[in-house]
Amino acid sequence: MKIRVLISPVVLAGAFLLTHAAHAKTISTKGNSPTQVQGKCGNSEGGVYFPRNKNGVYACLNADGSGIVCGGKGYNFSKTCDT
Repeated sequence: MKIRVLISPVVLAGAFLLTHAAHAKTISTKGNSPTQVQGKCGNSEGGVYFPRNKNGVYACLNADGSGIVCGGKGYNFSKTCDT
């Protein structure tokens, strides 16, 4: 029982420190129009393109989990993409 109590915090700390979320990068929509994103998405094997919705958001999700999301409501969002 004592060994389990001592090892549990170490395992949890290790799991937390060794895994981290992907860091998103915000870029301009310049060079990332809906047509360009769709074209690049088709080049990746298994890429899924999401066309512009009523809020102006469009995206591509690659098979490896990476991707790009562009647009949105308001000036700040409509001119940027996140990768």
